[in-house]
Amino acid sequence: MDSTTAAAIVALFAPLIVSLVKQTGLSSSANGFIAIALYLIFGALAVVVSGLPFTTNNFVQFSVIFTTVGTAAYYGYWKNTGLEAALTSTTSIIKAPAAPLG
Repeated sequence: MDSTTAAAIVALFAPLIVSLVKQTGLSSSANGFIAIALYLIFGALAVVVSGLPFTTNNFVQFSVIFTTVGTAAYYGYWKNTGLEAALTSTTSIIKAPAAPLG
């Protein structure tokens, strides 16, 4: 199995790791920025782990794999399972404000 295929398989589960960092008290845009930043970090780590030279081309290739596959996996599967939302709410330090009673 080549390194890009392995990265794509790992990227299927990347949204679960992203959900550990996202915060319920932040806006959707802020959480989206967190997801993209983490996908770029995952891309950089994938280049290092693959043993390929750390070049711009390799970084972009793996970052695109993680961003594309991770986003598709999030919207296509993980968002609908409720697991992603449960992980985010459980691990959030910045909590959403509570709704007023009555």
